[in-house]
Order: sequence, then C-alpha cells, then structure tokens
Amino acid sequence: MHRTACRLILAGMLVFLAGAAGIPAADDDHHGVTTMRLLSPDSDHPPGITPRPGGQGDAYPTAMRTAGHALHALRRSALDATSREMDLANLQSLQRSLVDAKESHDTAPVPPGADDDGTHARRLHLALIDALGASLDLERAVLEGRHGQAPGLLEGLCAVRVGPSRLFAGDE
Repeated sequence: MHRTACRLILAGMLVFLAGAAGIPAADDDHHGVTTMRLLSPDSDHPPGITPRPGGQGDAYPTAMRTAGHALHALRRSALDATSREMDLANLQSLQRSLVDAKESHDTAPVPPGADDDGTHARRLHLALIDALGASLDLERAVLEGRHGQAPGLLEGLCAVRVGPSRLFAGDE
C-alpha cells in the first residue's frame, strides 16, 4: 500500500511539474490516466522547444569548439594534486564534447581535396574514438595521482591525427 501511494504522489508531482513547465499532459488512450508527452509525434524535440538555428549542421563544430576550450584549460593546468578537481571537470567537459562530436561527425566540414568516398568521415570517426580513449587514460592518471605521467598523456591526446592533420588543429 505504501509503495502504491508513493507512486501516485510521484506521478501527480510529475504531471504538475510538466504542466508548470508547459509540457502538455495527454490522455492518449482515453482510459482516464493522464500521461506526459515528452516528444511530439511529428518532431524530435519536446513541444514548445525550438531547435537551434542550423539544426544538426552546427553540432560538430560546437562540440569541437567546447572540446578545444577544455583541452586549452588542461594545457594551462599544473596537472597535479592542486588542480585535480578542475582537471577532472575539464576532462569531463572534453569527453562529453568528444562524444557529441562523434555522434555528429558525419556533419563535419570536409576539407578541400579530401576524398568523398567516406574515407575522411571514417578517419574522423576513428580519431574521435582515439581522442576519447586518450582522455580516459589521462583521467585515470589524474585520479590515481600519477602526476608525472599526466603531461605525456595530455601531449598524446593533443597529437591525435585525422589523416595528415591534428584533430585539435589549434594545438599545431
């Protein structure tokens, strides 16, 4: 009985909060149970939320710009015990951005002269995976207190390449 009461209270709170946030409630099956519709049937975004201008096309550059900011902060860091928390926060931001970039790599601009048989997109995808792996190695070193190894691991991350150029071009 207690579990059911908690579920009903929680469900009521969710419906109330959704209404306050402007998310319409719906009784789609007409059984008297109100549910929240988080996504409209004809859209990939919540009702009332307008997608960013440019749609998916700007997802890759935005992700890489954020990754670049986090990487720049890591390069300025002492990478020691005094900067541990900030380093971990920057690594988290970098990793999120790399995952976002990986998910949208097919929208990345193709450099002039690159082949259009998909080779560049595949190389970019693999480079993003390499960068994510290198960032996880660096995170492990920071967590384990291996401060002497952290700078070398950071340089390895900065050196990840897509074909002839570095993934993080600003670091060349």
